[in-house]
Amino acid sequence: INYAPGNFNNFLRPQSTPNLKFNWINDSTNAILMSLTSGGNLGLGKTNPSLTFEVVGTSTITSNSFVGGDFSVSGSITGSSLNVTGTTTLNSTRINASVGIFANSPNYTLQIGDSLNSLGTSGTGVGISSSGNVVASGIITASKFVGIGSDLTLLNPSNISSGTISNI
Repeated sequence: INYAPGNFNNFLRPQSTPNLKFNWINDSTNAILMSLTSGGNLGLGKTNPSLTFEVVGTSTITSNSFVGGDFSVSGSITGSSLNVTGTTTLNSTRINASVGIFANSPNYTLQIGDSLNSLGTSGTGVGISSSGNVVASGIITASKFVGIGSDLTLLNPSNISSGTISNI
């Protein structure tokens, strides 16, 4: 404790049994704003925190944040971008925007590869539009292409490295 003038010159002792915690209370409403348990758990808007740090209510982080373990979300994530590195599992995820895998500014609803332009005429990658159209640039390997005539555009014997073109 620093005993210099103007500093906090007392020590805090938690409430007695059974609570054993510090509460910060709004003087005019007697509402508990923050609780610190004797076990070191801190609750903001939570009177009996069972985890190291619990926040009930809306919070804002105006700079970077680091999570060194698992990150779980119950509800939704809203923002202009979400950058994920490492191994990630997304279960039942609805994304209301374009998704780019190795694409910083995707031109398609789902785009793999950063250099694929909006027409699919240059660069390499695969793009899938919201209507289900697939645009691919680069080498495509498949055991079978199925489509009706003009649906398989630019497919001709000169650009097939093996196999044949035939009407089904």
